Amino acid sequence: MGDTGKNSHHWKGGRTRTSHGYILIYKPGHPRAFHGRYIYEHVAIAEKALGRFLPKGVEVHHVNGVHDENENYNLVICQDRAFHKLLHKREKAFKACGQATWLSCSYCKAYGSPGSMYVAKNGPQHYHRECMKVNAAMNKKKRVQHCWKEAVMELDGTKPIWVLPATSKAVPA
Repeated sequence: MGDTGKNSHHWKGGRTRTSHGYILIYKPGHPRAFHGRYIYEHVAIAEKALGRFLPKGVEVHHVNGVHDENENYNLVICQDRAFHKLLHKREKAFKACGQATWLSCSYCKAYGSPGSMYVAKNGPQHYHRECMKVNAAMNKKKRVQHCWKEAVMELDGTKPIWVLPATSKAVPA
């Protein structure tokens, strides 16, 4: 087995970059260390500012979205993943329309105030009522077209007959 850590001939000072742009630092034995060796630099900086290890489930958010910019002013400690995702959702809305609390329509992708949209109780879907009506009408039309495209043409000897796969009824061409 070869040398590891500072004794390795591949040693580059204990810092490396992930494929997503985050910086990892060598901290063997740290509770959040990958394989007992490396942790995210932004986690180490947040822990230093807090004066203790971050609790399990806590995430660190980069305010400007640049993953290797780990200055204190660019980091926010989030209580959990849900809050971290909310920050990203609100940033995206603010950049798109200037209103952090507005929602994106699931159909037309335009932003609107929460009061002007239907918000589904069982999921993250929200939409303008008019967009839902238009989408429902389009889906109905697509279902009908799909049935005809899937139809099988059979010959009865004189003229073609289209048989819809969903029914046993024959429709003359």
